[in-house]
Amino acid sequence: MAIEEQTMSNNLDQPGGNPLGKYFRTPAIQLKLPSGGNYWPPGTLQMTQTGEVPVYPMTARDEMIFNNPDALLNGQAVVDVIHSCIPNIKNAWEMPAVDLDAVLVAIRIASYGENMEFTSSCPKCKEENTFGIDLRPILDTVKNGADYREEFAYQGLIFNFKPQNYATVNMINIETFESQRLFSVVNNSDMPDDEKLQRVNAIFKKMTDYTVGIISGAIQQIITPDGTSVTDRTHIDEFLTNADGKVFKWIQEQVTNLGSQGVLNPIQTQCIECQHEYEVPMAFDNANFFESSS
Repeated sequence: MAIEEQTMSNNLDQPGGNPLGKYFRTPAIQLKLPSGGNYWPPGTLQMTQTGEVPVYPMTARDEMIFNNPDALLNGQAVVDVIHSCIPNIKNAWEMPAVDLDAVLVAIRIASYGENMEFTSSCPKCKEENTFGIDLRPILDTVKNGADYREEFAYQGLIFNFKPQNYATVNMINIETFESQRLFSVVNNSDMPDDEKLQRVNAIFKKMTDYTVGIISGAIQQIITPDGTSVTDRTHIDEFLTNADGKVFKWIQEQVTNLGSQGVLNPIQTQCIECQHEYEVPMAFDNANFFESSS
């Protein structure tokens, strides 16, 4: 009996009362978010005094989550793994989109190391090239996030922008993917040409609405010359739909420029066949990105 009591006491001395607690995963790297922790709604991010968040390796359960196509498509797999690997992030759906790539690369490094195999097609000779890259320098070159406190003036109006959150970006991606799928189905169908034209026009209208939604979601407020602050989403949507094309194009350029800050730099590489030097955008799908190179 005394032995059992002593054993129980020792177990309780371990983290969580588990004698294996000291063998649990520990943070592998520290990540400085491109947003600097700004633009996160209250309660969605626990920022540290150093301005960095600890990143843990993926568990076996996390790896299995990425093998679920439905969860990948609706974004839930990404959110679940982020919560598991970066506990300081309390609600990844509200994460500013400028932080997403850096967060995923950091989790990849923490889980499998900094080395990764990357495959691309040479734009000159079309040869498939597979090469190894070091993800740490790529992560280090992430630019500081844009300062969304800056005001932009155009034709008497003042614009304040904001980064979109992951939930909005993911929904737009899903809707765009669905529109592209429908367009392919309609285009390759045997339906009459007039009906096919109607279907295609309807799809293009939806895609145009998505574009307006992207821009609208990135506008915090518009201030008129008389000082009126417009934040109502319906009013902003109506303005974007009816504004001069030059105005919309200018707004779109500002949103694109702000969003590009915090994007991972492209990879510089050379074709092994024709020696052509070219850039490869640091873009990835979550399923392939989270596979071990070993």
